[in-house]
Amino acid sequence: MGLHQWGLEALDEVVEKAGLAYSGASIVELGLTNLRKSLSHYNLTYARDLFAQRGAKVLTIDLAGKDGAVALDLAKPLPSSIGEYDILINFGTSEHVPNQYKCWRNIHNLCRVGGVMVHSIPVSCPHFATHCFYFYSIGFMETLAAKCGYRKVVPVRSVSNNEQVFAAFWKIRNRPFIGEASFKECGAEPNPRVNCFYASNAVNGIGVP
Repeated sequence: MGLHQWGLEALDEVVEKAGLAYSGASIVELGLTNLRKSLSHYNLTYARDLFAQRGAKVLTIDLAGKDGAVALDLAKPLPSSIGEYDILINFGTSEHVPNQYKCWRNIHNLCRVGGVMVHSIPVSCPHFATHCFYFYSIGFMETLAAKCGYRKVVPVRSVSNNEQVFAAFWKIRNRPFIGEASFKECGAEPNPRVNCFYASNAVNGIGVP
């Protein structure tokens, strides 16, 4: 979906409240995130370049693997060599991953203990009707945080004309991600408008290779 001015301001708030700083931080970005028109004054194409200008070391994971991104599939287990990061940014990628359980387990594993995970992802609405495999809600994010023992950096809230949900969590405990059945209870919503084999399967990945 890209990074807008409001998204950058929200991200800056999270980094400050979490007691972190861009300078010296390790950031993993899910999807090659474009800077939108509201941030055109930076004269940059990608969000990662802005973070790098601020002193962060950035890794971008994108299935297409273009423009220097690492080509990895979030629907499959990631290699342990990929490491853990201070800040994880998911601004419109997880909804495109057919196996939601494996995707969110990867998200959990990519964030170090004491790091933060920042999400801005779509809710079910006309604007995103054919955009993705899955939709989310405040309830999904709240339940996920409770089950995983995450601590909220800022309140979970609706943003972008109530078309997205924004959440930021501290990973405060060193423990494995929750099981598939428990994850399914969080309630990621399959998109019935997307004609895809995966979208008709259970959220926990039953029947998905």
